[in-house]
Amino acid sequence: MKPVMAFGSYEVQETLGQGGMGRVYKAWDPVLRRHVAIKTLLPELIDDTESRQRFLREAQSVASLTHPNITQIFTISEEKGHPYFAMEFVDGCALSDLLEKSTLPPLKAIEIVSQAARGLQEAQRKGIVHRDIKPANLLITETGTVKITDFGLAKGVRTDMSLTSVGIVMGSPNYMSPEQGRGENVDHRSDIYSLGVTFFEMLTGRLPFEAATPMAMILKHAREVAPSPKTICPKLSYPLSRVVQRMLNKKPEDRYQNYRGLLLELDAVEKLEKRGPGPRSAGTPAISPRSPSGFPFFPLAVGSLIMISGILFYARRGSTEPMNRPIQTRFRVESLPRTSTPRTPSTTMIRQFGEVLGERKNSARKRPKLEFVETQREILPGLGVRLFGTVHNTGQASAEKIRIKLQTLDANGNLLNQGETVLFPNQLHPGQTGFYELFLPTDPPPDTVEAEINWLHQ
Repeated sequence: MKPVMAFGSYEVQETLGQGGMGRVYKAWDPVLRRHVAIKTLLPELIDDTESRQRFLREAQSVASLTHPNITQIFTISEEKGHPYFAMEFVDGCALSDLLEKSTLPPLKAIEIVSQAARGLQEAQRKGIVHRDIKPANLLITETGTVKITDFGLAKGVRTDMSLTSVGIVMGSPNYMSPEQGRGENVDHRSDIYSLGVTFFEMLTGRLPFEAATPMAMILKHAREVAPSPKTICPKLSYPLSRVVQRMLNKKPEDRYQNYRGLLLELDAVEKLEKRGPGPRSAGTPAISPRSPSGFPFFPLAVGSLIMISGILFYARRGSTEPMNRPIQTRFRVESLPRTSTPRTPSTTMIRQFGEVLGERKNSARKRPKLEFVETQREILPGLGVRLFGTVHNTGQASAEKIRIKLQTLDANGNLLNQGETVLFPNQLHPGQTGFYELFLPTDPPPDTVEAEINWLHQ
């Protein structure tokens, strides 16, 4: 194709797109014999000092980042008064193009979000916040690699604020975090929110909110609670839905505090999605223990479910000081009445009604405090019972080597079966949640389930 113009040695072949500040071309590099993407400032903005500074800052931001999930900058220069930079040409399409056709399968959505999170993690490491994460800025190569592009609104957390002053709202309203919409200073947790909106859209085919005007959309992000993706697409698993919801929390401190925690949970959900529901041998761990990360709720399996009222759970709290003097707490499960009709699995919340025994009063030492949050049981006729649920650390210290002991009893209190599994992740920091799963061969179905939590803390 005959070039219509040139920037330095780069021969422009076609226009790829245009945004609010710049235009992007596909060009040919005759020296290295490869295609590149050329981004140049719009002609009407060339004489605008602030626009030129912002354009240069974008190039410098991307040039400082070297990561497989971020487009690479090759050259920053100027041609006849037109500033431009040459960057990696991505032979593929934008995520927004894929979403115009349909929603994405959960595993594909997890893969895309995980790759984007890794790229943003590198940006955070360099002190850079993207501030405009959305499907149009996530490019997908033909091999499935995600490339983050368009750092035009990026800023350093500790850099000059003259181009991104407090009170000035910049970004895409559909994907804007509450704090960004209010014109406040933002950090990487704002990007996590915008990535969560993108995640929501991939899974449901729609945005969390609908509004007639950009300002109305900004206000909805700032004031209204985003719906659970599972309420829109019931087939989505609870863990997947809860990850998205946590990313979309209004307060930055309620979201993931770093990309490492997000990536660990995405990895866990991906394993669950690939494995799907199914029985396991007694005593087999649900999943191998990993390094610290919180995890929301375990998925509710598809199948017949019989909930027995009056189930008692006993949680025993162990510690390294001393292990032979456990702290005991008693819990009760409020559940559905007995029924022979198959039901859709539903949540049963565990409520504490006993007192913690043996805990030293007025102790200055911070301690973990593990509590059952949610539990489920699925009866597999003729096979046994599948027990799964979540445990939350409400204390002020981390717990590790967490194990869940479970046993099933008949109506007369006789032991039917027992087993032990690990909590995933196997270390919980304060405010984090883990989950467990165990299959116990039991026939007939148990009337009562008892559980113990054992852990160590430093």
